[in-house]
Amino acid sequence: MQLYWILTSHIVSILPIGQCLWTFKNHKTYDSLLTFLHLAFTVFFSICYHTDDYSDIEVPLNSRPVWTILDHWSSSICIVEGAFYGLKVREPVIYIMSYASGTILLFLKVADQKFVSHFYVFLSIFLTIIFKYRITLKYFKKYYIRSLIALSCGSIATYSIYAPNFGYDYVTWHPIWHTCIFITSFMTNSLRHSYDKELLDKAEYTRAASDSI
Repeated sequence: MQLYWILTSHIVSILPIGQCLWTFKNHKTYDSLLTFLHLAFTVFFSICYHTDDYSDIEVPLNSRPVWTILDHWSSSICIVEGAFYGLKVREPVIYIMSYASGTILLFLKVADQKFVSHFYVFLSIFLTIIFKYRITLKYFKKYYIRSLIALSCGSIATYSIYAPNFGYDYVTWHPIWHTCIFITSFMTNSLRHSYDKELLDKAEYTRAASDSI
């Protein structure tokens, strides 16, 4: 019986997608919509790409090369933009950085520079953590459980995406990649939501105090 784990593991994406929509509903932050769109298109492209992993499912448009480019590119920019969003790179800078990163990653994908593309993703995350170190430390101090879950799942996701290169079973490890990377995204989006709520609560308290004076 086919269980289609590589495809069904995408269901975990409901968590970060739902969190983005919940954040927008409550805080009206438009960068949460940007993250939502990145996630939604990434899931769509990934599902279309992975239909080729099963012989009894027809590849949409009968064009694997198209879905390969779209899947690898969209997942890379989704991870980079997710780091920008989770660590609160401010508007409109996040939109400029997201567009620039997307263009660079698309060029690297079309030029078949896989390892340079991966290096760019890791470098972007690292530099964002460095420049946003205050928020990073705040997350670990105040929301340490979610921060540790995000760090753990991110580490497992990193290992699982490279595991098939070392001879491990692709069908086993790739669903783990999907599951862990979406949980990581959910946790970082949740951290951002909590931080935004804290800032809004402080602003409302300050406004109320000034009005009473």
